[in-house]
Amino acid sequence: MSNVDPATYRPLQDGLRAAGHFLDTNDRRLTSLLVVADGIVLTLMPRNLRGVDEALLLTQDDLRALWDQACGARAATRAGGSELQTHTPDPIFPTGYEDFLRALGDAAEHQHWPALRLLRVGDETVLRYGTRSDRMEMVLAARDVEALLNRAFKQRGKGAMS
Repeated sequence: MSNVDPATYRPLQDGLRAAGHFLDTNDRRLTSLLVVADGIVLTLMPRNLRGVDEALLLTQDDLRALWDQACGARAATRAGGSELQTHTPDPIFPTGYEDFLRALGDAAEHQHWPALRLLRVGDETVLRYGTRSDRMEMVLAARDVEALLNRAFKQRGKGAMS
């Protein structure tokens, strides 16, 4: 367990970050992500060519446990432990899913998105957000992901948890 106060857990932002931590530490590649009331549904690419995509629901309890685990790992790294090992097999997310989903969660919370869905299509990521009657969609190319990450990295240490 980490020293993190569980009261600081933010279901959308920290839940997305926890889902990213899960993807990075389990060496899985994302096909789609959907935020639902019960948690986050991940659709994952198969581990081999003959496999099929897998759908997985990370419940709010799962996400909170993953978030706490990730916070503990980051605290150990800051205290002089070995560097966090993450490997993201998805080239559009150069620093891993956790960093990207943390940044996306921050944007979603600040812009009050009531719903969020990501779809990986070729070299792009399609982001859909908003209500059913006011749904928005944007395509994120590698340069857009990089810009989102750079904004998030600049915000580190300015009142937000790293």
